[in-house]
Amino acid sequence: MSAPFRLAGLLRLRRLNEDAAAARWGSAAAEQRATRARRDGMHDRAVAGDSVPDSVISLRAIAAARSSTVALLAELDAATATAEDAERMMREAWTAARTETAGLEKLEERHDERVARAELAADQAALDELAVTRHGRGQTP
Repeated sequence: MSAPFRLAGLLRLRRLNEDAAAARWGSAAAEQRATRARRDGMHDRAVAGDSVPDSVISLRAIAAARSSTVALLAELDAATATAEDAERMMREAWTAARTETAGLEKLEERHDERVARAELAADQAALDELAVTRHGRGQTP
């Protein structure tokens, strides 16, 4: 029977943490894309709004609409920057979690290799013992 990897529980926990960090990063990235799309859509609509005023009242209405559009674009710019910061932080958190998991995975791989070598050595020793025993009895292998 092979020796269990003593840090298996910790490795499972690290993998769960990595998965959770990846999910948070995915959510933050989706939010960042959605916020940028809203901002880009608003910008495209603001640029496309070429209307020619036919009166002073129309001119004032257009000016008010442009003013509110500029304010809304500023808010969307701020929301986009915030979403980008959140996405970057979640990506960094996932990278840190992945690094922690990778270190333990390497330890597990080395452990598995040592166990496999030990099992092969034990099998070889048993085969050698059989060969010596048969040879000692005068039997041919």
